[in-house]
Amino acid sequence: MGKLAQSQEILKSLGLPNAQQSDASAYVLLALAGLEEATSWEFSRKCLLRIHDIKNFINHHFGQNYAENTRESFRKHVLRQFVQGAIADKNPDDPARSVTSGLTCYSLTDEALEVVRAYGKPDFETLVAAFVTAKGSLAHRYAAVRAKHLIAVKLPSGLELTLSAGDHNQLQAQIILRAGSQTIVCGGHGK
Repeated sequence: MGKLAQSQEILKSLGLPNAQQSDASAYVLLALAGLEEATSWEFSRKCLLRIHDIKNFINHHFGQNYAENTRESFRKHVLRQFVQGAIADKNPDDPARSVTSGLTCYSLTDEALEVVRAYGKPDFETLVAAFVTAKGSLAHRYAAVRAKHLIAVKLPSGLELTLSAGDHNQLQAQIILRAGSQTIVCGGHGK
Protein backbone atom coordinates (compact mmCIF):
# COMPACT_ATOMS: atom_id res chain seq x y z
CA MET A 1 0.00 0.00 0.00
CA GLY A 2 1.42 3.39 -1.00
CA LYS A 3 1.65 6.53 1.11
CA LEU A 4 -1.55 7.98 -0.37
CA ALA A 5 -3.67 4.97 0.67
CA GLN A 6 -1.95 4.82 4.07
CA SER A 7 -2.66 8.51 4.61
CA GLN A 8 -6.33 7.94 3.75
CA GLU A 9 -6.44 5.05 6.22
CA ILE A 10 -5.06 7.34 8.95
CA LEU A 11 -7.65 10.03 8.18
CA LYS A 12 -10.44 7.45 8.34
CA SER A 13 -9.10 6.10 11.65
CA LEU A 14 -9.02 9.62 13.10
CA GLY A 15 -12.74 10.01 12.37
CA LEU A 16 -12.71 12.39 9.44
CA PRO A 17 -15.77 12.31 7.16
CA ASN A 18 -15.53 10.56 3.78
CA ALA A 19 -15.09 13.89 1.98
CA GLN A 20 -11.91 14.51 4.00
CA GLN A 21 -10.46 11.12 3.07
CA SER A 22 -9.96 12.25 -0.53
CA ASP A 23 -6.66 12.19 -2.40
CA ALA A 24 -6.24 15.93 -1.78
CA SER A 25 -6.76 15.46 1.98
CA ALA A 26 -4.33 12.55 2.08
CA TYR A 27 -1.71 14.55 0.23
CA VAL A 28 -2.18 17.49 2.63
CA LEU A 29 -1.61 15.16 5.59
CA LEU A 30 1.60 13.93 3.97
CA ALA A 31 2.76 17.50 3.35
CA LEU A 32 2.02 18.59 6.92
CA ALA A 33 3.98 15.55 8.14
CA GLY A 34 6.83 16.29 5.73
CA LEU A 35 6.68 12.78 4.28
CA GLU A 36 7.74 11.61 0.86
CA GLU A 37 6.75 8.23 -0.61
CA ALA A 38 9.86 6.42 0.70
CA THR A 39 9.89 8.03 4.18
CA SER A 40 8.58 5.98 7.09
CA TRP A 41 5.69 7.38 9.12
CA GLU A 42 7.82 7.33 12.27
CA PHE A 43 9.85 10.20 10.78
CA SER A 44 6.83 12.50 10.52
CA ARG A 45 7.40 16.00 11.81
CA LYS A 46 5.44 19.19 12.37
CA CYS A 47 5.92 21.30 9.26
CA LEU A 48 4.64 24.87 9.41
CA LEU A 49 3.27 25.40 5.89
CA ARG A 50 1.21 27.94 4.01
CA ILE A 51 -1.28 26.55 1.49
CA HIS A 52 1.10 27.58 -1.28
CA ASP A 53 3.85 25.52 0.40
CA ILE A 54 1.53 22.53 0.79
CA LYS A 55 0.59 22.64 -2.89
CA ASN A 56 4.23 22.90 -3.94
CA PHE A 57 5.25 20.00 -1.66
CA ILE A 58 2.54 17.75 -3.13
CA ASN A 59 3.40 18.70 -6.70
CA HIS A 60 7.13 18.20 -6.19
CA HIS A 61 7.14 15.02 -4.07
CA PHE A 62 4.07 13.24 -5.41
CA GLY A 63 4.03 14.34 -9.05
CA GLN A 64 0.68 16.07 -8.84
CA ASN A 65 -0.21 19.20 -10.77
CA TYR A 66 -2.27 21.32 -8.36
CA ALA A 67 -2.54 24.81 -9.81
CA GLU A 68 -2.21 28.03 -7.85
CA ASN A 69 -5.99 28.58 -8.02
CA THR A 70 -6.62 25.40 -5.97
CA ARG A 71 -5.61 27.11 -2.73
CA GLU A 72 -9.18 28.01 -1.81
CA SER A 73 -10.29 24.40 -2.35
CA PHE A 74 -7.54 23.20 0.01
CA ARG A 75 -8.62 25.81 2.57
CA LYS A 76 -12.38 25.13 2.36
CA HIS A 77 -12.47 21.38 1.78
CA VAL A 78 -9.42 20.07 3.61
CA LEU A 79 -7.71 22.41 6.05
CA ARG A 80 -10.84 23.84 7.67
CA GLN A 81 -11.94 20.30 8.53
CA PHE A 82 -8.43 19.33 9.66
CA VAL A 83 -8.57 22.21 12.15
CA GLN A 84 -12.11 21.28 13.26
CA GLY A 85 -11.02 17.65 13.67
CA ALA A 86 -7.92 18.57 15.72
CA ILE A 87 -5.61 17.20 13.02
CA ALA A 88 -4.02 20.59 12.30
CA ASP A 89 -3.53 23.93 14.00
CA LYS A 90 -4.01 27.18 12.09
CA ASN A 91 -1.35 29.82 12.66
CA PRO A 92 0.23 28.06 15.64
CA ASP A 93 3.13 30.51 15.42
CA ASP A 94 0.81 33.54 15.67
CA PRO A 95 -2.83 32.77 16.58
CA ALA A 96 -3.70 36.48 16.29
CA ARG A 97 -2.74 36.55 12.60
CA SER A 98 -5.52 37.83 10.35
CA VAL A 99 -7.44 35.17 8.44
CA THR A 100 -6.74 37.08 5.22
CA SER A 101 -2.99 37.16 5.74
CA GLY A 102 -0.77 35.63 3.09
CA LEU A 103 1.26 34.22 5.97
CA THR A 104 -1.58 32.01 7.25
CA CYS A 105 -0.06 28.59 7.92
CA TYR A 106 -0.91 25.17 9.27
CA SER A 107 0.86 22.36 11.12
CA LEU A 108 -0.12 19.03 12.62
CA THR A 109 -1.31 19.11 16.22
CA ASP A 110 0.91 17.34 18.75
CA GLU A 111 -1.78 14.69 19.26
CA ALA A 112 -2.21 14.02 15.54
CA LEU A 113 1.55 13.86 15.06
CA GLU A 114 1.80 11.20 17.77
CA VAL A 115 -0.83 9.09 15.99
CA VAL A 116 0.75 9.60 12.55
CA ARG A 117 4.19 8.56 13.82
CA ALA A 118 2.69 5.33 15.20
CA TYR A 119 1.11 4.24 11.91
CA GLY A 120 2.05 0.63 11.20
CA LYS A 121 3.18 0.02 14.78
CA PRO A 122 1.41 -2.03 17.47
CA ASP A 123 0.31 1.03 19.48
CA PHE A 124 -1.36 2.77 16.51
CA GLU A 125 -4.90 1.59 17.35
CA THR A 126 -4.47 2.53 21.01
CA LEU A 127 -3.30 6.02 20.11
CA VAL A 128 -6.15 6.43 17.59
CA ALA A 129 -8.68 5.40 20.25
CA ALA A 130 -7.19 7.88 22.72
CA PHE A 131 -7.23 10.64 20.08
CA VAL A 132 -10.87 10.03 19.13
CA THR A 133 -11.89 9.79 22.79
CA ALA A 134 -10.14 13.06 23.63
CA LYS A 135 -10.91 15.04 20.46
CA GLY A 136 -14.04 13.34 19.13
CA SER A 137 -14.79 12.20 15.62
CA LEU A 138 -15.50 14.96 13.12
CA ALA A 139 -17.67 12.55 11.12
CA HIS A 140 -19.81 11.91 14.22
CA ARG A 141 -20.04 15.62 15.01
CA TYR A 142 -21.20 16.39 11.46
CA ALA A 143 -23.74 13.53 11.60
CA ALA A 144 -25.10 14.81 14.93
CA VAL A 145 -25.59 18.30 13.50
CA ARG A 146 -27.40 16.88 10.47
CA ALA A 147 -29.58 14.64 12.67
CA LYS A 148 -30.53 17.59 14.87
CA HIS A 149 -32.03 19.34 11.86
CA LEU A 150 -33.99 16.42 10.42
CA ILE A 151 -37.73 16.86 10.00
CA ALA A 152 -39.89 14.07 11.46
CA VAL A 153 -43.26 13.44 9.80
CA LYS A 154 -45.89 10.91 10.83
CA LEU A 155 -48.30 9.90 8.08
CA PRO A 156 -52.01 9.22 8.82
CA SER A 157 -51.25 5.51 8.32
CA GLY A 158 -48.80 5.68 11.23
CA LEU A 159 -45.73 5.39 9.05
CA GLU A 160 -42.97 7.72 10.24
CA LEU A 161 -40.66 9.50 7.80
CA THR A 162 -37.57 11.59 8.31
CA LEU A 163 -36.81 14.36 5.84
CA SER A 164 -33.55 16.22 5.51
CA ALA A 165 -33.46 19.84 6.61
CA GLY A 166 -34.45 22.57 4.19
CA ASP A 167 -37.28 24.89 3.29
CA HIS A 168 -38.63 22.57 0.57
CA ASN A 169 -38.85 19.59 2.92
CA GLN A 170 -40.35 21.76 5.67
CA LEU A 171 -43.11 22.71 3.22
CA GLN A 172 -43.62 19.06 2.28
CA ALA A 173 -43.94 18.13 5.96
CA GLN A 174 -46.61 20.81 6.46
CA ILE A 175 -48.53 19.56 3.41
CA ILE A 176 -48.40 15.97 4.68
CA LEU A 177 -49.60 17.02 8.14
CA ARG A 178 -52.48 19.04 6.71
CA ALA A 179 -53.38 16.22 4.33
CA GLY A 180 -53.72 13.87 7.29
CA SER A 181 -56.45 16.03 8.82
CA GLN A 182 -58.64 16.31 5.73
CA THR A 183 -59.68 14.51 2.60
CA ILE A 184 -57.70 15.46 -0.46
CA VAL A 185 -59.41 15.42 -3.82
CA CYS A 186 -57.12 14.87 -6.76
CA GLY A 187 -58.04 16.08 -10.22
CA GLY A 188 -60.69 18.49 -8.94
CA HIS A 189 -63.67 16.16 -9.54
CA GLY A 190 -64.50 15.41 -5.89
CA LYS A 191 -65.62 11.82 -6.56
